[in-house]
Amino acid sequence: MKLAVEFKHAQAHSIGRRVKRRARQAETSGDVNMVETYRQGDVLLARVPSLPKNAQRKPVEQRIVLAWGETTGHAHAIDARYAKLYQHGAERFIEALDGAILVHEEHSAITLKPGIYRVVQQREYVPGSTRLVVD
Repeated sequence: MKLAVEFKHAQAHSIGRRVKRRARQAETSGDVNMVETYRQGDVLLARVPSLPKNAQRKPVEQRIVLAWGETTGHAHAIDARYAKLYQHGAERFIEALDGAILVHEEHSAITLKPGIYRVVQQREYVPGSTRLVVD
């Protein structure tokens, strides 16, 4: 089990380094098609230039939970002092402030750059429908 956890962390760090390297390459090459993203398990944060018109700020207490684990009850979450949550239709957005960190008990923490991000939860196909992936 320990080896599997260590491999999972090493894999996550490797992916994070590749995403950051690609983002740096896009910045220096002027590639405007590169979208800055962060992935933690089944949650993806994709940076967007601004909030959609009419996005509504949602009240939160101590933390913003982006997704709950199905069996463990663990959560992908950000301390509410460092982020704001918005809803626009079925889509959710966060405004990450300086110091925002996405945490989960089974994944490495991710420090977010300040900005606006669309929250995407991975979906999987089940014959006849789709469902949200939960880890």
